[in-house]
Amino acid sequence: MLTFDTYKAVKALRDAGFDDAQAEAVTEQISVAIDESVATKDDAGKAQVELRAEVTELRTELGQVRTELKADVAELRTELKADVAELRTELGQVRTELKADVAELRTELGQVRTELKADVAELRAELGQVRTELKADEAKSRAESRSDMEKLELRMTNKLYAAVAGGAGLIKALDFLFG
Repeated sequence: MLTFDTYKAVKALRDAGFDDAQAEAVTEQISVAIDESVATKDDAGKAQVELRAEVTELRTELGQVRTELKADVAELRTELKADVAELRTELGQVRTELKADVAELRTELGQVRTELKADVAELRAELGQVRTELKADEAKSRAESRSDMEKLELRMTNKLYAAVAGGAGLIKALDFLFG
């Protein structure tokens, strides 16, 4: 506890010019203020008990918060594990679907390849047929051209013979006339 020497305070106030009544009144007020504001051992004990109670309460709350947090973390772990398992299942399904799609695409690609090979073979056959037809047409055209040329040659030869024969007759007539 704080000690306040009231005698010294009164004496100092008198020396400063206060009269006895004023010095005693001021000293009394200071003493009361000190007594009211200074904590006693009993007050400190009460405060210590209150602080310990609050610390105990805080520790209890902290324990509850820890327990709640542990429960929340455990719940989150469980949820996350379930989500991961669900995602793995979905991933497996997607993988299976993709494999089926790839297999289907491979089958379709095989069919398209077979169809293209058949189309190419058909086009080659048609091309061979067109070549054969063109060769036949060419041979026919050549034969017709030869025949036409032979006919033309025969006609020309006949005309030449006729002209020669006509020329010979003309020469005889000229010889007869001028002869």
